[in-house]
Amino acid sequence: MSNLDDWAEIRHLFSTGKHSKREIGRIVGVSRGTVERALESDRAPKYQRAPGVSSFDAFAPRVRELLVKTPTMPAATLAERVGWSGSASLFRAKVAAIRPEYAPPDPADRLVHEPGFQVQCDLWFPHDPLPVGEGQTDTPPVLVMTSAFSGFIQARMLPSRTTPDLLGGMWTLLQDAQAVPSRLLWDNESGIGRRRPTEPVAAFAGSLGLEVKLLPPRDPESKGMVERMNRFFRQRFMPGRDFRSPGDFNGQLEDWLPTANHRYSRSRHGRPDELIVLDRERMRELPPVTPDTVFRNAGRLPRDYYVRVFSNDYSVDPSFIGRIVDVTADLDTVRVTHDGVIIATHVRAWARHLVVTDPAHVARAAEMRRDFRTQRVRRPEPEEAVQIRDLAAYDEIFGIDLGQDPARAAGDGVMTGTPSQIEYYARALRAPRISDGFRRLGDQARDAGGSHEEYLAAVLSREVSEREASGAATRIKAARFPAHKDLEEFNFDHQPSADRNLIAHLGTSVFLSEAKNVVSDAGIRDEFQWLLSVEDADPADTGHPRRRPRGSAHGMTEQGWGKLPQLLSGS
Repeated sequence: MSNLDDWAEIRHLFSTGKHSKREIGRIVGVSRGTVERALESDRAPKYQRAPGVSSFDAFAPRVRELLVKTPTMPAATLAERVGWSGSASLFRAKVAAIRPEYAPPDPADRLVHEPGFQVQCDLWFPHDPLPVGEGQTDTPPVLVMTSAFSGFIQARMLPSRTTPDLLGGMWTLLQDAQAVPSRLLWDNESGIGRRRPTEPVAAFAGSLGLEVKLLPPRDPESKGMVERMNRFFRQRFMPGRDFRSPGDFNGQLEDWLPTANHRYSRSRHGRPDELIVLDRERMRELPPVTPDTVFRNAGRLPRDYYVRVFSNDYSVDPSFIGRIVDVTADLDTVRVTHDGVIIATHVRAWARHLVVTDPAHVARAAEMRRDFRTQRVRRPEPEEAVQIRDLAAYDEIFGIDLGQDPARAAGDGVMTGTPSQIEYYARALRAPRISDGFRRLGDQARDAGGSHEEYLAAVLSREVSEREASGAATRIKAARFPAHKDLEEFNFDHQPSADRNLIAHLGTSVFLSEAKNVVSDAGIRDEFQWLLSVEDADPADTGHPRRRPRGSAHGMTEQGWGKLPQLLSGS
């Protein structure tokens, strides 16, 4: 077989037409047959080794059986299952050649990102711990948000990866951008949600009018931009830096991000800090209402006057021990309020399992403890007599003149100081109508020559009538009727089906004394009510006084006093 140089020389000499095949063989130093084969072949000569027997062939059937059941089984696991002891690289190459026959391909499309539509979010953890206070070190999460169109990067270190801190971090970065995209893309972060957003995240998205989309498991390609930014931080930001605290970390990160956003992107044909202008023009403005992004808790303040936020305890003014207090915590501050008034404020600690105390709270607790002990020492002895106040002082407060002589006066038949007594008893019995009308009814009783029983019946009749009227008004109000009308005000033209004569007959309440059942229309029933009256009682049924429409006089007339003895005697 000729090599590539001989093949090229033979074809060149033959193409000139000046040499025969025999002469070409002599010039090149090959046989005539080699010359003929070189001229017959249109492709350059290539060495091909004849397929032979491989050590993998004996294991191939077993490997194929395992790939049928589990197409994604790693090559190292396959080698262990089939007992392979040869070269690992050879086994991986053989498995890679036959795996496509069993594992279906998973193609990934090239995405086209519109301006202002999507921002990819992820958490990045520094590989070196940094001080977080009180001698503790930790690797707090760093929230990274990358615009899919412009590649603009925003980042901030957070105290934890809990839902309130993640929402607070996103809201802080959106406030820095002064714009809201249409979608925030997250993977299955526990603080954001698994398969669907948590309730606080859904409320946050609804307040901003955006979508929080969660990626399916094992799909990092869908947010590859922010994943590459995480690697970019490790390679370009972290090397050679020292951090004194999380605040120092955020400060250095804020100073470095303009440099990162100014690098030229060949795929976007521009710089992120220039493309972000168009990106944010397509985004929406911040909403007028701030979404709820803080940690909230409420509970009764215990005797040790401390509240717990995450893993730390914060002191509260001990004056509020035993009361319900509300605790809120954002990324920087812990606040405790009672009825909307702030009673404690602390800077949020990043370290864990701390007790954060305000010296003023400790001093106040010591003062309250000293006062409590003093009160216990000065507690009055049980055998000490209790002062008894003269009851006449209450008569002076309420303006009651009981008189010096409780005996009956000689001329007018009225006890000295009786009106004041009646007013006092009326207030004690919660019967204000007696206090308002007992004088007028008394004058009417004396003019008509009525007895004490008649006068008492008149006073009580007025009180009962007013109470029933008030109760009826209360029931009408509780029923939420649109309006109240008396029978005289009822307009029958608006209810043609109502029988005017029947309604008038029902208004006389004769059916009560006759003990007849009456069914009234609901529409009519809503338009009027009946009030009890002792006037014109049926002698045959003194237990059921007749009813009359509201609006009649409640006081007894002079003619009524004439009928009162008959009414009381039942004759």
